[in-house]
Amino acid sequence: MVATDKNYRHRAKLISQTISNIAEEIMMTKEHDTYQPTAGASRYIDTTKVDWQPYPKIPGVFYKVLYENKELGALTCLQKFPAGLRIPPHEHPELQQTFVLEGCMQDHDGVANAGGYIVREPGSKHENYCPVETIALVLYGAENKVY
Repeated sequence: MVATDKNYRHRAKLISQTISNIAEEIMMTKEHDTYQPTAGASRYIDTTKVDWQPYPKIPGVFYKVLYENKELGALTCLQKFPAGLRIPPHEHPELQQTFVLEGCMQDHDGVANAGGYIVREPGSKHENYCPVETIALVLYGAENKVY
């Protein structure tokens, strides 16, 4: 009888938790019933239709601007680096993120091949080298200071 009471209490507790979880899901669903997306807030860009432009700060580098806020200096772009390119010493005044799509990018801290992701903290200084042609998605928090 004691074992049966323990099993009953355990099952009752599980049922109570399940009912609470279902009720919570129903409440969350009701909250989402009033959700209305902001029309026109999303921009879709076919990057195959955006032309490569010479990157003004580094000869030989090309880029496709995907997003830019000139006031802040924020920029999201695809960048193409030719094989053998040495990017001169520069500083990142804000966070910079790089996702290597093709090729390889390296500096004094490491190497990122295709699929690699690099985060550079504000104030970081370095130079890059691309031993092969490299294409990367780069997100700048602010314009770099090239030395």
